[in-house]
Amino acid sequence: MMRRPILTLAYVAVILTMVFTIPTGATEGTPDASLAGGNNPACPDQDIADQASNRFSDIAVTNVHATNIGCIAYYMITVGVGDGSIYAPNQEVLRWQMALFMTRAASHIESIDLSNHEPQYFADISTKSTKTQTAINTITGLGIMTGNTPTLFSPDQRVTRADMALYLIRLLEFATDRRSLVNVTIDETSPQIILTRPNGTSIPIDDSFNDISQLPDLLQRNAINAMYELGIATGQSDGLYRPEKTVTRAQMASFIIRTLGHTNVRPIGPIILEKPNPVTTDIASGWFHSCGISIDKTLKCWGDNEHRQSRPPNKLFITVDAGGAHTCGISTDKTLECWGQNEHGQSDAPSGQFTTVTAGFNHSCGVHTDNIVICWGQNEHGQTDAPSGQFTTVTAGFNHS
Repeated sequence: MMRRPILTLAYVAVILTMVFTIPTGATEGTPDASLAGGNNPACPDQDIADQASNRFSDIAVTNVHATNIGCIAYYMITVGVGDGSIYAPNQEVLRWQMALFMTRAASHIESIDLSNHEPQYFADISTKSTKTQTAINTITGLGIMTGNTPTLFSPDQRVTRADMALYLIRLLEFATDRRSLVNVTIDETSPQIILTRPNGTSIPIDDSFNDISQLPDLLQRNAINAMYELGIATGQSDGLYRPEKTVTRAQMASFIIRTLGHTNVRPIGPIILEKPNPVTTDIASGWFHSCGISIDKTLKCWGDNEHRQSRPPNKLFITVDAGGAHTCGISTDKTLECWGQNEHGQSDAPSGQFTTVTAGFNHSCGVHTDNIVICWGQNEHGQTDAPSGQFTTVTAGFNHS
């Protein structure tokens, strides 16, 4: 597995041990490195809670997480559940969903290269969508999440609040450096979590919650305490953290946005969350854009449009898939159409009639009406070298098919 880079000097380390004491200079019971005044620059103070309520029918404007749900929708970290008209705030987060949350959040952080990671080989994710498999392989290849074993990811396992804390602290290790308001460094062998300010001074970490001392994973315990110092985790209404409880989708939105507040992620322009057409026949999400086919077979795309990946041709479609920065769809006459980034020929759709199309990061594949798989685009890893034989469907991952 790829080693995460150490982004700060070792001599500023704060060693966390099994026996916690209140370090000199720490304010017990008070986050020492939270964002000034509680303001989160990753989520501006607008009517975002009202917009979230309009975007998702199951989010009331009074929901304590509404603003943060609206913000992750703005960043396309979530596209909702099902047809996109609901968020399902009380639904427990599963590991495959966490991989999507984390990968989409990481995609907005300049210092994280999602294409530069170790290949992963999990035997239990093949039933998940192409986008989910890509997210799992990407986030584990970076080392932000890990498999339960070298070959098993356990995608349907619930994510605990202790798990979530470590994932977000690992994300911050990638996202921060010595110029950041707070720099986060992890030594997982000691284990140590180091918080430092730009002038090199260390930020002491308290033992902040009474119910985490028995956690068997010391690094998880240290991550929870670091999250408290950063103002990301404040505990539940009784002041306890409940590390063994499963994190909900509503809680996850708040944790993600508070984490992004410590990164360089900032909104650009006004935040407008449009309510999707609740009747769709197909929907797909790429890295920064999404597309959906309505019941009348018209195709609409939204999100990033730097490479015109959100500008579909004026045709009717029966299926669509969104890749890294390109999109492919099958029109009602069964011909292929691809648009968007074409640096590797991933948008050079072949002629003929097709029944299935899939878009990977920089390549695409389709099943011809004669059941032959055809792939095109980047082939650095042989991802477009389709085998011979007859197939009924195909999916494209990050660098494989």
